[in-house]
Amino acid sequence: MSRIIRNVALLLSILIFLAPASQAKEIQLNRKDVTVIKKKLVAVEQALNPLPEGYLKSEEDFDLPTSVNEGDKGGFQLVNASADFTFDGGSDKMAKKSQDDIEATYKKKIMEAQAKGDYAAMQKISQEMMQEAMGAQMAAVDAQKEPVRVDIAFNGGAYATIDPDAVVFEKPGVIALKSLQNQGEEMQVMIYFDPVKLKETETLAKVELESDDDPDAPQKTTVRYITIQMTGPPSVVEAWSQSVDTGMVLAQIDH
Repeated sequence: MSRIIRNVALLLSILIFLAPASQAKEIQLNRKDVTVIKKKLVAVEQALNPLPEGYLKSEEDFDLPTSVNEGDKGGFQLVNASADFTFDGGSDKMAKKSQDDIEATYKKKIMEAQAKGDYAAMQKISQEMMQEAMGAQMAAVDAQKEPVRVDIAFNGGAYATIDPDAVVFEKPGVIALKSLQNQGEEMQVMIYFDPVKLKETETLAKVELESDDDPDAPQKTTVRYITIQMTGPPSVVEAWSQSVDTGMVLAQIDH
């Protein structure tokens, strides 16, 4: 009998171990909630201004939340949101616009000369068109710049050892760390924002941004910490990171 009891107890323990953990209740966000998050992301993007000389925004992608989980004590778990941007010299856009403008300008002239049978004028117009197209192409080439990618994340969690030689800048609530990528051709600067955990960065040996043991937030849209990752040419990225309006970014964090 004791053997049977032991087997039953073992079976019960296995079933308990395999039983799925209780799922946190998912709460859908409404349009107003999403708007609050989107405005905060846009404000962080605005904190990147002014852009490096000659750079323009070429791509953007917002990853906005649609739901949030209920916390253990009636609040909410921290919501996740992010936005990715690419900045370059705008050469592709410049080349396309120039091509369209040139075609629009000379198409009518060529058609008028063709209708008159004025082949000498057609040849002259074609030469002028070719010269202008070559000039526009050279201008587009001059505008080419190595792209910079910027990733903004809310409540995403982050961990990093603070190498003293990697610190780009630090101030209460903020620290920026750099590292070389792609055999030194690119630099990545991570800027961490947390007015609580990073209040005294000079005393820290690591950055650790994650949910606390009790992560309940009072609002569905609560932001506790922010990271900005900038990747691109070393000379551009390091200088640009130092010009970010950190006060504007910190203002998006809910205390």
